[in-house]
Amino acid sequence: MEESVEGFISQFKPYAASVEVLPKTEGSPLLEIVVSQKVLHLLERTAPYGSKPGKAQIILNPMTNGLQKSTEGLKTITVPGVSKMHVQGVVLELSPQTAIVDAGVPLVVTLLETVPEDITLGDYIQFDSLRPVHGFVLQKEEQRSYRRGRETDSEL
Repeated sequence: MEESVEGFISQFKPYAASVEVLPKTEGSPLLEIVVSQKVLHLLERTAPYGSKPGKAQIILNPMTNGLQKSTEGLKTITVPGVSKMHVQGVVLELSPQTAIVDAGVPLVVTLLETVPEDITLGDYIQFDSLRPVHGFVLQKEEQRSYRRGRETDSEL
């Protein structure tokens, strides 16, 4: 779990995803984005109601009760409901409470249970997120982009 929004962004900004922010739905507390050709709703953790429509860099932070091994070898996100994800991807980094997963876009996954002992770096996994999926919108000076496993300056 993060100690502060700023600390979370500082630690995980290399894993920000390039997304398209859609115009704000009047009265909704959720930020609507397009990522991997899917519409996803996020609880914006940085500056609620401050995001503008258009291209943005956002750290996508789903929470889950646990990871399960997958034999399918897929990197996909499906959206079965509002602010909910089913994810299949490969594990890039692991710590007791966080997994970095490549699901076609980078995800910083908060784990509410410990990682099963049989899951290691490079394994394909799957999980269902809990609601809501959190999003940390990067400001222009913070923007970095995840490209082929390394951090590069964003061109937004």
